[in-house]
Amino acid sequence: MEHIHDYISRHYYANNETYVLWHIQPVSISVIKGIIEEIENGNVDSIFHVGDISYATGFLVEWEFFLHLLSPLASQVAYMTVVGNHERDYADSGSRYPGPDSGGECGVPYKTYFPMPTPAKDKPWHRPMYCSLGADDKFLKFVEPLLLDNKVDLVLVGHVHNYERTCSVYNSECLAMPTKDDNSNNTAPVQAIVGMAGFSLDNFPDDAASWSLSRISEFGYVRAHATKDELKLEFVNSDTKDIEDSFRITKNQSS
Repeated sequence: MEHIHDYISRHYYANNETYVLWHIQPVSISVIKGIIEEIENGNVDSIFHVGDISYATGFLVEWEFFLHLLSPLASQVAYMTVVGNHERDYADSGSRYPGPDSGGECGVPYKTYFPMPTPAKDKPWHRPMYCSLGADDKFLKFVEPLLLDNKVDLVLVGHVHNYERTCSVYNSECLAMPTKDDNSNNTAPVQAIVGMAGFSLDNFPDDAASWSLSRISEFGYVRAHATKDELKLEFVNSDTKDIEDSFRITKNQSS
């Protein structure tokens, strides 16, 4: 991985001015290394990246670096993505949110590099419905009942740069609490923010709602294993390789 460090240390030049690749985050390399090790150990079938993919925001050289960084992963296992605000959002572009976060990309590089099997209008699945730093109440109002009606067990989102896990939550109330981190036959989904894979971390406020069970501001990734009866998830610290948080969701097939 030495060539990656060399790449980060370089500058690029345009119009006799020097620019730093400021969105390329060295911490993301430790996450990539950790996932590569998981792949080499035969632990990975697929990878899910829930938005804010490269943080290029208009600088294609940063897309090139990110795709180079991604090659050892995506060349071996399925790599599934969700569009985030830093790929899509821009004023007067038709995005759900009007902010300038994509730097004018308006989703064009993202859709070029990650074409979907069926073209469709962008969905805001990247953003959390439950978050100690605030969430989109309108999104929650319209989407949360759909999750309940369709018996969704787990929601994974990004956008916020930390890790946070809820109870089995609906309408901001815990419908069930885990027993030793084991969630059995929940009637509402557990929701987890997994936005700690490389960009700067967000700190938590001192107070937290009752639905927030775990809050960690460290870099890492989530390792998940699924069977027909159980989902097991572990938050792995990419620096220490320690498991910072873990939980299970179990469900009898008759339920």
